[in-house]
Amino acid sequence: MSRIPELVGVNDIAAKTGVTRFAVHRWVRGDLGPFPKPVYEQNGRREGQLKIWSWPAVRNWIRRNRRIKVQSKVQSHIDYFNSRLRA
Repeated sequence: MSRIPELVGVNDIAAKTGVTRFAVHRWVRGDLGPFPKPVYEQNGRREGQLKIWSWPAVRNWIRRNRRIKVQSKVQSHIDYFNSRLRA
């Protein structure tokens, strides 16, 4: 019997790693290097974009990229607003 892989979305990754969704979106965008490819992707007109990843692949990526500085949610929000002000 095959084992069902653990699948995660952005919210799940944020919760499991203790970072904000904004930080996870930065990872997905490739700000810290190539992120694992989603196992499922769907573009919806009303719902936006849905991406699902394999948790083991994401976890391995996080372990390989130890240079990731896990920020507090407050610091991540400050960084977000500062980036928006500079834009």
